[in-house]
Amino acid sequence: MWLPWKNRTGLAKAAVVLAAILLLASVSCGVTWGAVVGSFEGARSWQQSAFLIAGYVEILLIAASLAGLLVVLVLWLLSLVRKRIVARSGESE
Repeated sequence: MWLPWKNRTGLAKAAVVLAAILLLASVSCGVTWGAVVGSFEGARSWQQSAFLIAGYVEILLIAASLAGLLVVLVLWLLSLVRKRIVARSGESE
């Protein structure tokens, strides 16, 4: 089975894993929302409570993966700036 993060390391691997989590949690959250809104009317049942808990977990996963992707982006930009500074200091000597 081919995995998109198999030959990656560091920030690239983190970005791919977080993007996969974001995609799966977003799809799952949409399905859960459809199940909760479309199926249940009236009093809250145990199934609706289970779907609501699953929805909250999915929203937390979405927020965590977005925050992680933001951290990866900032670290990547910092590494680019650092490489440029090191390259400039090597040219001036």
